[in-house]
Amino acid sequence: HDNGWQEWEPGDHLTALGTPRHFEETTDADIVRQSEMALGCVRHASLFAGLLLIEHFKTLYAASDAADVAAMRRRQTGEAAKYRRVLDVSAKAVAAHYEFLRFADTLSLTLCLRRLDLMADRRIEIETVDGVRYFAFRRDDESIAVEPWPFEVDAFEVSAEAYHLSELTFESADALAVAVAEARIVRRVWAVRRG
Repeated sequence: HDNGWQEWEPGDHLTALGTPRHFEETTDADIVRQSEMALGCVRHASLFAGLLLIEHFKTLYAASDAADVAAMRRRQTGEAAKYRRVLDVSAKAVAAHYEFLRFADTLSLTLCLRRLDLMADRRIEIETVDGVRYFAFRRDDESIAVEPWPFEVDAFEVSAEAYHLSELTFESADALAVAVAEARIVRRVWAVRRG
């Protein structure tokens, strides 16, 4: 669902202080630009993936009262209806599949944003899928547990690459892009185990 755009492409990537803008602080103009660029890319690979992406945008930006974001949601609602007709799939079926994407996305963000590192002694709610609430927590052995266990295997590893920037502020988005390109890359790995 994040395919189709990169943080260093044109957009408003810096705060007024020159620090990299957190993705949760995306401007309305960038929401529309990134969302439509991502949908344009993904729908050529899979209309069903496009449906999931539209569902994701609908969920993420439901509270936005910006006129351009609302117009984008209306356009995408029309696109979703066309995709469902072509694929002969119901909105209910798409929503059910989206619940799992949302679960996986939230678990991934929980790990990558190190929320379990910051709250090592707490259980963090991930998402609700089919009416079941899922929680993640860090064990004493540093592995990650998910309860209830939704996976077919008892244990697995996941990883992500982290780009470590040596500066806190940047004069321009171009300077940030150069810093990201030259950043030290560290692979983070998490062991995820049943109960």
